[in-house]
Amino acid sequence: QQQQQQQKASQERRPKVVLSDQVKQALRGAIWSAIQSPTGEVDPQAMQLAVKQGLPKHAILNAAKVAREREAIKRKAALQQQQQQQRQQQQQRQQEEIKRKEEEIRRKEEEKRQQQEIQRRQQEQSKKKKASQQQRNEQPQPRLRPPDNSLPKTNDQSFAKQKYAKSSNPAVVPGVFVNRFANIWTPIEKSDTALFWHIPKDGGTTVANMLTHCFDLVTASNIGATEGHGQEQSLVVRTYNDKGRYVNVNTASVPGINHARDLGLAKSGLADIVILHRLHEGALIFDPTHRARVFCMFRHPVKRAISMFYYLQRARWEPTYDPSLASMSLLGYANSPKVEENWVTRYILHEYSGRLTKAHVETAKQIMRTKFIVGIMESFEESVERFEAYFKWERRTKTTNCQNRIMKEYAGSKRHPDPPADDPGFQRLQNLNWADMQLYNYAIQLFQEQKQLV
Repeated sequence: QQQQQQQKASQERRPKVVLSDQVKQALRGAIWSAIQSPTGEVDPQAMQLAVKQGLPKHAILNAAKVAREREAIKRKAALQQQQQQQRQQQQQRQQEEIKRKEEEIRRKEEEKRQQQEIQRRQQEQSKKKKASQQQRNEQPQPRLRPPDNSLPKTNDQSFAKQKYAKSSNPAVVPGVFVNRFANIWTPIEKSDTALFWHIPKDGGTTVANMLTHCFDLVTASNIGATEGHGQEQSLVVRTYNDKGRYVNVNTASVPGINHARDLGLAKSGLADIVILHRLHEGALIFDPTHRARVFCMFRHPVKRAISMFYYLQRARWEPTYDPSLASMSLLGYANSPKVEENWVTRYILHEYSGRLTKAHVETAKQIMRTKFIVGIMESFEESVERFEAYFKWERRTKTTNCQNRIMKEYAGSKRHPDPPADDPGFQRLQNLNWADMQLYNYAIQLFQEQKQLV
């Protein structure tokens, strides 16, 4: 420290020397040659040139020495910085490798977890499938069947010749029918509710009127929801101007069905009969302990389609009212996209679109055989008597007169001609509704078999 202080003081005492540009250039040349030299010596020519400019040789050597030391310090600092950068890069690569390995471990663990979840779901599905199969096996089978399986005669002789044959692959009844709809061949329980599946233009309105007014049954349909009662949060039975008794729900729409389910319509026992179009949506109203017993009317599909064709031309109150149909022929309607196709089959199976196959028909037949008490519109009075006897509805003195009056009203409501079976429009509708034709013929067979029920 003393030496450094002495040198500093000596430098301060030294007079400052002002060098010309030529001298500075000569000195830089000498210093630069020393820096570039491996041995650190000043190039002789550069030394001689600097000496000629009046610079002392010892001053040139001292300046070259100082410059070499400073350059060495710079190089050392640069080397250290480079090494530090290399270490940092190496550490970064190590960290990235660690992260990559951790990410690989997490990915493998996630794949393992997903695989376990898939296996768990597969096991649950397998258990549900086994339980469903066991439940189907335990489902009561129909009682005796008539020895003669031939179809009764119908107006359509070509289709009447078809025989009902069991499929090699038995149809499987969907779970909604197994759990919520009772098997008609089993005894009726107090918790069961009669459900009338209203097929449009199959005499359903006439049946509903008879049940409500001739048998004095409390009905759950769409009538009880009029005048804003369908939004009420509790179930009530009201008597309307037609003297019919109705529960304040709307089973004609999906929101109304959901509302009836939420209010516990089936559990309440207020309704003697539920009337609706949509079987699968309506099934939500019921549960395994409060089941529905389904009955319905079947009509020749072509006659039903023809009746719908003329009905929609004048039914201004219907959402599907279409006055343009009045200008179409029956054949034109049958070839248009406005025509219905296999409505009954599709609504039984909840298959509102797509192509129907023989397997669909077999499944629908299996459902009809165990879950539907069928009536035939062409045998209307006998069908109503069958329903009355099966459900043990009380017949009053006024019942017969009431039925006759409603039947006369129904007979007077027909407003269209019946085309012959060889009419092109008739033939086209028959081919188009091939699946419904098979179900109709099977319904005729079931109608004979189900005499055993009463």
